[in-house]
Amino acid sequence: MIDTMLDSIAKRVAAITSQQRSLVFKVLSLIGGGMIFLLLFPFLLGLIGKTITGTLPSKGSLTLRYAMGIPSIAVGLGILIWSVKVFWSAGGGTPALAAAPQRLVTTGPYGYCRNPIQLGAMFLYFGMGAVADSMIMGATMFGLALALGTLYHRYIEEKELQSRFGAEYEDYCCRTPFLFPRCRRRASKENPNR
Repeated sequence: MIDTMLDSIAKRVAAITSQQRSLVFKVLSLIGGGMIFLLLFPFLLGLIGKTITGTLPSKGSLTLRYAMGIPSIAVGLGILIWSVKVFWSAGGGTPALAAAPQRLVTTGPYGYCRNPIQLGAMFLYFGMGAVADSMIMGATMFGLALALGTLYHRYIEEKELQSRFGAEYEDYCCRTPFLFPRCRRRASKENPNR
């Protein structure tokens, strides 16, 4: 029953992501999506995190929080900006479902992992939580982003991409890790010198 429901959701998402959109629509979707990822999601994760960590000791060393949090924010934003730029240039779209790329994107950060936007968001949310509250809050926000993002990507987005791109997406999945890049890229079976 759950599989049927997830398949139905993935088909609806595919119907939305398959549509061609105007430049204005793409720009507005990018702005709206940015607001969601940079403001709404961190706020909601912080509220959930506060509920989870409410009884744990908080704060900690401000120096440590900034030393860990600020670089994490920078890394996260760097990955996010790079990912969005490649989505736009190579895929002709944005991360927003309503203005998704019309071509499968496998270059740039997508050559290292299939979900660099989730990876960048996890670093960003860790840093935001650490700087704003505590290392525990940063770790909680990181963990929540990992869990929620992985559930969405595994059970909805992968089915949607499979239905849109078929064998091309299957091949991409075989050679590219889900979330965490490998230390070294594996050589292709067809061309071990790559």
